[in-house]
Amino acid sequence: VLYTSSGRVAFLRRDLVDPRRPDVSAGAKPDPSIPLKPYHEHLAQVPTDVISYHLVVEEGSLQSELMSFPTYMESTSEVFLAGLDLFYARFAPSSPYDMLPEQFQRQIIVLASIGIFIATVVAYQMVVKKSIRTIWK
Repeated sequence: VLYTSSGRVAFLRRDLVDPRRPDVSAGAKPDPSIPLKPYHEHLAQVPTDVISYHLVVEEGSLQSELMSFPTYMESTSEVFLAGLDLFYARFAPSSPYDMLPEQFQRQIIVLASIGIFIATVVAYQMVVKKSIRTIWK
């Protein structure tokens, strides 16, 4: 996570700083078995890598801090910038795979759980009745 000179909070993907990236300007040929982007002197800022979206976050000169810390969810971290402005964002670099989407139908899960519970109770009662019948024979 880094603070750019344009006043935005962004993250730097690992594939952009991979030392195995081929330097095409020096005549190196890219290896097709390793899917890496060619080396370039300047790192391009991809709009989807900007955490602060369209917001410009003002950073103080001496007393600003950019902090990043993990959450209990494996795919998510939190970013906090304190300076002249305060900025906080939850951030998932690879998409939050351990969270249910908003359109997830929770009613179906609840109904299925209730159905399994009722089936378990009925099956237990049938087993108890059968064991009583076998004992009395």
